[in-house]
Amino acid sequence: QPIYQVEIEMSGIKINVEADIKAMSKHLRWSQREVIPKASSRALNDVAAKAKTASAKSIAKGAGIKQKAFKKSIVVVKSTWSKLTAMVISDRWRANLIEYTSTRQTKRGVASTAWGKRKTYKGTFIATMKNGKRLVMARKGSPRLPIKSIWGASIPKVFAEQATKQAMDQAVRSNFKKRFKHHIAFYLSKK
Repeated sequence: QPIYQVEIEMSGIKINVEADIKAMSKHLRWSQREVIPKASSRALNDVAAKAKTASAKSIAKGAGIKQKAFKKSIVVVKSTWSKLTAMVISDRWRANLIEYTSTRQTKRGVASTAWGKRKTYKGTFIATMKNGKRLVMARKGSPRLPIKSIWGASIPKVFAEQATKQAMDQAVRSNFKKRFKHHIAFYLSKK
């Protein structure tokens, strides 16, 4: 029986230790039971970091985007000894089409694998901004200016897809007990 609970919501994944920790502490002496919240908190933070990595891999594969382009938009809210809950959430962030894999200029427009499928966006072009950054742009009308940025898949939307949720859930379930036991042993060795 798991000693933690995983809740997957639209905004992310929430991992917490169940309120009833008697099962965890029955093999420990009274003086050793104080290590449980400490070990639980560390284990939660470990698996939250693994869930973040798993979500980044899943999003990169599903959306066709490089991890480095969006990884900072996935945040781990760490557990504390007094609040045994860790969360992995994604903020509202979208990348310009240039960040997606295999984005190239063609005669008809820019071709990219954003949204997981290869597509040519008619009337788009790759422009180099004054700061040297390259972006995929399109004209708003017939004159040369103004131009607008062309965005790819919404990272929070891909983050909320079933494949990403399953990857995070698997990362938590396959690692929590091992990390919890490791941290219990560490704290008991200091007693």
